Formats: sequence, C-alpha cells, structure tokens
Amino acid sequence: MNSKLYNIVKIVVALIALIGIGLFVRVAMAGDDVEAVSSATHPLISFSMILVGLTVVVTVFFSVIGIFKTPGALKQTLISLGVLGGLFFLAYALASSDAVTDTYGTVLKDGGSEGIIPKRVGAMIKYTYILGAITLATIVWGGLKGMFSK
Repeated sequence: MNSKLYNIVKIVVALIALIGIGLFVRVAMAGDDVEAVSSATHPLISFSMILVGLTVVVTVFFSVIGIFKTPGALKQTLISLGVLGGLFFLAYALASSDAVTDTYGTVLKDGGSEGIIPKRVGAMIKYTYILGAITLATIVWGGLKGMFSK
C-alpha cells in the first residue's frame, strides 16, 4: 500500500474513532433517565449500523475485485459456492416439515408452526451442524498432519 493511501486510511480511521468516542461519551453522560439514554443511544446505534454496512460493501467490493484479478480464482470460487449449495441442499433434504412442538410434545398453535418455515429453520440448523462438523474435522486433520509430518 502506498504511503498516500495509507495516510488517508489513517485519517479516516481516526475520524471514525473520534466520532465513536464522542457518541460513547454522550451515552455515558446521559445518566439514569430512560429518555436521555434512549435519545443518546439512537445515534450510536445508527452510526454502528452505517459502519457495519460500509464494512460489508467494502469487503464484497474488494473480494470481487480479487476474484477477477487472480487467475483461477473465479473457477475456485464457483466450485466452492457449488459445494456450499450442495451441502445446503443436503441439509434441506434432511430437514423435517413437521409441526413445531414444545418440550411436552404439544403442537404450538402459532402461525407457521408446520410446513415450509420449520423446514427452512431445520435446514439452517442442520447446515450449521454440517459446516461445524467439517470445520472440526479440518482442525483435527490439520493438527494430526502437523504432529506426524515432522
């Protein structure tokens, strides 16, 4: 990174930090009054949401640029997305669309207690389990490989 861009980034980060500190001090000085705390917290939450959105946009932008600049990265990215999609399809196929019950087996009567909503939620839970198992296996494999390769 050249020094000009580095200096610009340092200035922007310093400004963001100063704004954050100012908003934090405003919340800290609000006291115990609920209305004062609420009015002081709202700008801090809005600022945080803007920062998260900006971070997502910048991350996606530079990721896409990196994909197209690096030879073979697009192919590898599409293969990875295909594998993730296949794993989600597997999780969705394994998910149940049965009615949601409480701990005593009583069917909950609220809207969306059976059908597509529980199937989607169950699919996301199973997808998390699958990805967690793959992550755990990768960590164990890397540890074992490191122990026995020396």
